Amino acid sequence: MGQVRTIQLTESLDAIWEQLVYTEGRFLGDALTRDLAAAHADLLKTLETVRAGQHAAWRTEVVAQASANTHNGLLNAATSFGSKLLAAVTGKRDHARRRRYFPDAVSDVVKLALGRHIERVRGWPSSLRGEPEPSSFADCFEQHLEGGGALRSRVDAASARSDQRVGEIVALVEDVNAARLSALGRLLQRAVKNDLSREWVESFFRRSQRRASAPNGDTSGDGGGVSPAP
Repeated sequence: MGQVRTIQLTESLDAIWEQLVYTEGRFLGDALTRDLAAAHADLLKTLETVRAGQHAAWRTEVVAQASANTHNGLLNAATSFGSKLLAAVTGKRDHARRRRYFPDAVSDVVKLALGRHIERVRGWPSSLRGEPEPSSFADCFEQHLEGGGALRSRVDAASARSDQRVGEIVALVEDVNAARLSALGRLLQRAVKNDLSREWVESFFRRSQRRASAPNGDTSGDGGGVSPAP
């Protein structure tokens, strides 16, 4: 008699929040169950703390990605010196000086992901300082090679997000499911005592399941979207 759906790790924090709020509201609205609402109220407080931690982890990761994108864009702009180099060798694409940097098209270097782009141009500053044309490009490339730090920050941020999920979100889901099962048991006892139906017991738990995706595309269960439930 009576059952409750298990909250899955793939569900967003907003979806879990909605389940808790609904059940808390049902408990408060029934004289037979008002004493059961406190446990769900405590879980809602915990959820807000976990949500704040999740948003902080997301923010760090998004900022790291933005920094990497900035460095990538600046490095792409610096790589455009290829057009000036081509002019310096009077348009000879096979000239040894040009092929030192661009065996193929300039665009083949520009379209590289940041990590590979950095490795491709790492040795260019010293070579550029030996060119007769303006050497400011050497300093420019040297500056943007710091983009490797942005890549490391992005990796560290992704790791921190995973740690937050395992350390806080998984524990929250386990606590929520334990509380729901405990509430179910107490509801079943009260249903028997008061000659109430299975529908009365099950009515305290919302059946619908909300799904949303995280702002960074992650759907591994560390929270999903952040838009508030209607």
